[in-house]
Amino acid sequence: MASREMKRVAYDLRWRSGTLDHYVSLLLAALVAEGSDEFHFVCYGDPKDRELVQRLGEAAEFRAALWPRYGLAAQIAFPRALRKDRIQLLHCPFYVMPLWASVPTVVTFHDVIPFTPYADKRGLARFVVCSMYGMAARRATAIVTVSNFSRRDIARVLRVPESKVTVAHDAPGPYAFLEPRPECYAPYTPYFACMTARHIESKNTVVAVKAWRIFRERTGLPHQLLIGGKTTEQGKALLAQAGCGAGCHLLGFIPDAQLSSFFHSAEAFIIPSLYEGFGLPPLEAMAAGAPVLSSNAASLPEVCGDAALYFNPASAEELASLMAQVARDASLHARLAEQGRRRAQQFSYQQSARRILELYRTLLSGDEGSSPAAAPEERWVARNAENRGAPMR
Repeated sequence: MASREMKRVAYDLRWRSGTLDHYVSLLLAALVAEGSDEFHFVCYGDPKDRELVQRLGEAAEFRAALWPRYGLAAQIAFPRALRKDRIQLLHCPFYVMPLWASVPTVVTFHDVIPFTPYADKRGLARFVVCSMYGMAARRATAIVTVSNFSRRDIARVLRVPESKVTVAHDAPGPYAFLEPRPECYAPYTPYFACMTARHIESKNTVVAVKAWRIFRERTGLPHQLLIGGKTTEQGKALLAQAGCGAGCHLLGFIPDAQLSSFFHSAEAFIIPSLYEGFGLPPLEAMAAGAPVLSSNAASLPEVCGDAALYFNPASAEELASLMAQVARDASLHARLAEQGRRRAQQFSYQQSARRILELYRTLLSGDEGSSPAAAPEERWVARNAENRGAPMR
């Protein structure tokens, strides 16, 4: 067991599901690996999480959290558990937190999409979610987010000082570096890859479909378009209206074991999003060796750096031009793939864990005024010749 000198940190594992699965579990593993000589992690989660925590060794222990993730019961039960387990600091890797915790609390906001036009909730449901964001922003001792873009958005929308927000980037998981199996997607080649989600408006997938149609009509090349990820029936209808018919395939959820193959076998990965708090898929695509064609919006230039070609997300014509360049220029394809691999290696959960552990130390020392905030701002200036390209003939 951990020595008495170890600082006891609670970690809320209850959010290890859906799109947060990898972030919550991989960040915890990195925090334990990097901080095991100083911190002891008490992990509150669903009984299914017990095995994951046991694999982390003596620096972590599991507690079953039988209260619901939302609601008054959790607001009462969680603080009681923290007192019982002698917790000194709490980390909630999602915006929901116990508002009356008696210890310093770190909460992760990945973005502020509920406040944007792309929110999937409306009316009372949206009001409740936004209110919870606001209360958590005020009550948390410190906020962690995954990009400098989100840091600025959080400060502006939730009206907290930027000094309260620490940036610890997201990162590709080990599944993105698996050896690709070309046979998985051989029936579709050649193809461009894209990902969508229920937030189809913010993902801007319709523009990818329109650009693919333009690309096929003007080049005569046979490339198909594969769209991974789940969407709604309304989303499917919008994609069909945009031209997602023969040669355009909605694949649904892509399992982790197939993700590197999905990216690697593509002519390029397209991310046309209007809003991303981080934008993990293009980084995963880079890790797998796929050239990336990215919207120049939100956090994407910060994440992709000079390893992608950028386009205006409102312009299907501009995207189609880039698709043609990559499909016709083998040297450009190879250069983007190599730059992408190098770019993906610059992001790791180990680096993010070190930054968060430094935040823990600052909060536990009581010197909140010196809390580490954002990493140095990354400024990316797109080169017109590379990012825009010549018009298709």
